[in-house]
Amino acid sequence: MQGAHPLRQPSLAWFDSEGLDGSPPQWLLTECLASVPEMPEDLAPDLIEREAYRWLRIASALDYSGDLDGARQLLDRIERDAQSAPARPDERELMGLVHARRGRLARQLGELDAAEEWYRLGLAIAVDDWPAEAWSACSLGLAHCAQQLGNEQLTLWLCRRVVAHRSAAPEHARLTALITICVVYRARGQLAAASRAAWGAYELSGLHDERRAMALVEISRIALAQGQA
Repeated sequence: MQGAHPLRQPSLAWFDSEGLDGSPPQWLLTECLASVPEMPEDLAPDLIEREAYRWLRIASALDYSGDLDGARQLLDRIERDAQSAPARPDERELMGLVHARRGRLARQLGELDAAEEWYRLGLAIAVDDWPAEAWSACSLGLAHCAQQLGNEQLTLWLCRRVVAHRSAAPEHARLTALITICVVYRARGQLAAASRAAWGAYELSGLHDERRAMALVEISRIALAQGQA
């Protein structure tokens, strides 16, 4: 875990000034994202246009930069504002995504029990009216916990559920699920299945999506394992 991100304090101060429904300035969002070019998309395009979800994107940037405490502080503020404001039509989606990001923070600290608890809480919030973004994020979080614990069957089952919901799960979630499936199958030596998942991820990814590079890396590893390089 690294120290405080240089943009942690400006982010927290701006949020304290504007609140959840006050959009972060474009320069702040741009600079936060530029500081972590390796961070993949984690929100659908229609959500990133909304002010509250731009704050979630900044929290993710702090997280990916290694400033886990800064990310936690911003998530605390987002949750506080969401719960103290009048009922929001997207409250389940927003809170499910907050819990998913809290789960990721716990997972990075090696606190897998706490991570699973956050993901399950997010799923419990999301299940009633099926906010697809939160459901996918929490399902994938549980899959990654299972992967870290060596439970390959649960990892595959959860990822397949995300991939199967083509009309509901956002594209970036299905991409992540396919790459995770590929990694599990490759580790098992089931290279044909791994190759199908990797090519599926490649075909789904955009030209500038970080996960396209990840898919190509997996395709190369599979080719090496098959003696085709």
